[in-house]
Amino acid sequence: MASCEGYRNGEGPFEEMAGRLDISWRSCLRPRPILCIALLLQLCPSGRLVSQDVSSVLEFQYGVYGPSRGVIFRNPQGIAYERHRQEIYVADTGNRNVSIFDSNGRHLFSFTYRVKTPSGADVLAEPRSVAVDRDGFIYLTDAVSEAIQVRDPRGQSVARIDLCEVLGTIGKKVIPEHLFIDSRGDLYVTTGGDVRELIVLDRNHKPVRRISGTDKGYGALSGVWVDEQGRIYLTDALNTPCVQVYDPDGAYRFGFGEKEIGDENFSLPHGIATTANGDIWVVDSIRQVVKRFDKEGRFLDMLGGFGINAGDLLYPMGVAGDGAGRLFVLERVGSRYQSFRVKETEGVPN
Repeated sequence: MASCEGYRNGEGPFEEMAGRLDISWRSCLRPRPILCIALLLQLCPSGRLVSQDVSSVLEFQYGVYGPSRGVIFRNPQGIAYERHRQEIYVADTGNRNVSIFDSNGRHLFSFTYRVKTPSGADVLAEPRSVAVDRDGFIYLTDAVSEAIQVRDPRGQSVARIDLCEVLGTIGKKVIPEHLFIDSRGDLYVTTGGDVRELIVLDRNHKPVRRISGTDKGYGALSGVWVDEQGRIYLTDALNTPCVQVYDPDGAYRFGFGEKEIGDENFSLPHGIATTANGDIWVVDSIRQVVKRFDKEGRFLDMLGGFGINAGDLLYPMGVAGDGAGRLFVLERVGSRYQSFRVKETEGVPN
């Protein structure tokens, strides 16, 4: 497998489309195999690949397939945006590296991801989730080390956060999965294994709070986001409601979305973000869309549809954003991320 290590300041492969995003049945269906369309219609019984109103909300900016023309993403599973540095970070899982891009999609730097296993062996590993603080320190999870790995801006290992040690948990596995860093620098970690919670750590990696969800608990948390007011948003791939919203102190506010047919519901929610106008954007990996809800959780419209053109989605895996008007949607099978901007008519500054 080719490594991305050493590619710096190179221009990755772009696709740019002038004008506004405008996806119709014709543009989505023309290049698609009949089998894929049949599958999609089965997953989306409403028969709609994308709301026709989405072109009045978002505009497509560009798509990036990897750090260079010779090295493309392979099964990428994590994406983050650091608003102070204005940089995008991609956990390129299949290539076992992390790639960094500027806000225009130009490649800046990549590094190979190596970790120490619980037995002490130094191995190549597959990064799964990524978060970045304002100083450029990169936090990563993987399926090997059972810990949060911290890298400096050049990818050198500087710390390892073992949640069992941090929490004083004895005899239970606490496996970090999805990460997010808020504007204060607090680290939010969803966990699997024997303990399924949202754990908040301060900048010194000390526990601030633990959130265990509603009475039924969490099934499998698949995304976490914190807005500028400190409200916490979670997606749960197994239990309902699929989206849960909490106050900054961890008190449950409301939830929405069931595992049912209907635009307001989900098949596999996997990632969440908000924009300054209060809209909530939720990835559904199986339905091949990113759905837009208002701040009360009412469905508005959606972006995507099964395909490879600009604005189409091929198994989206996550979404990142600047909290204002930009969204970056990562596609696991499509092997790219796409950049979108909320238009000024929606009340979000550009």
